[in-house]
Amino acid sequence: MPQDLEFGIPFPARVSPHVAHAEAHTARWAAAHRLAGTTALRALFAMALADCTGRMLPDADAAGLALGHDVLCWMALWDDQFTGPAGADPDEAERRCRALREVVTRLPAPTVPAGAPPLVAAWLDLWHRISGRMSPAWQARAARNWHGWIAGPIHESARRRAGGSLDLDDYLRIRRVTIAAQIWLDIGESTGGYELPDALRDSPAVQAMRTVTTDVCVFANDICSVEIEEAHGDTENGLLVLERTTGLDRAGAVRALISRIHRQVAFFQYLEQRLPECCAPATDHDGLRAHVATMKALMHAADAWDRATVRYRPHDNPHLSAYRQWLHVTATATGHPQQLRTPPERQAP
Repeated sequence: MPQDLEFGIPFPARVSPHVAHAEAHTARWAAAHRLAGTTALRALFAMALADCTGRMLPDADAAGLALGHDVLCWMALWDDQFTGPAGADPDEAERRCRALREVVTRLPAPTVPAGAPPLVAAWLDLWHRISGRMSPAWQARAARNWHGWIAGPIHESARRRAGGSLDLDDYLRIRRVTIAAQIWLDIGESTGGYELPDALRDSPAVQAMRTVTTDVCVFANDICSVEIEEAHGDTENGLLVLERTTGLDRAGAVRALISRIHRQVAFFQYLEQRLPECCAPATDHDGLRAHVATMKALMHAADAWDRATVRYRPHDNPHLSAYRQWLHVTATATGHPQQLRTPPERQAP
């Protein structure tokens, strides 16, 4: 699809120098948590997820980037189980999400429940590493973002069953959560060693910039992923919503979303220039600058990585068929969370 398009996002390309270290670390981490066997890891690494992490968190140190890449690969494994029957069945999606949702509701100090499937135990490891040095207030905010994201497949599957979102605004109410941009802004604070004060985070200008960041990531991702999602019978993609509700053809819907990206980026730049005026009483100017840099990095990654990765060109990923079989996404789902354990013959050493 239109991965050869230019989205016109003007922020500079910055990539962490720790990408190779992060990828090697995640291979060991995933094997230790029995998350993925050799085939699944090859499929994930073919998607250049480490490059994506390096673009989203260019200022993180080696340990921070490794943590970020662990998170991104975990997210891919979690999300990909809904690319199939579970993604169109709200009851099935709820069953798959139940164990992890129960853990998240016990934050900020949960323990691994007895018999927890590997994805749940691994998420708890990530949570403790992300939140360990953060304040209780930060942990509460981050927990809410995670809870919304984990419940996202349930809401999306309900929309699919109903025939799709009513319009683009209706679609965005859920998609702004499932794109996970707010989680990555939280991770940017954690790996950057700072917390944005509530007064700054809640200021109208910063909130608007966070929303712009989220929407730009949504629209860029939807343009790049539309063909693979359409092939799966998905309805929850901004291009498909526009085509269905406005009568636009594919080219017209693409132009409409790219135009929205341009307007959103221009608004972001306007707000950035106004920040000294809007946030004059702020005391943590370094934290605010770091937060703005993370927002720009997320939008840059949505531009550069989404257009380049084979995640949205499955014919270019030779391991994808085996990966889907490993995740049980092409067969009738049972809903039992244990099915996501690595089968014994495929366990990584």
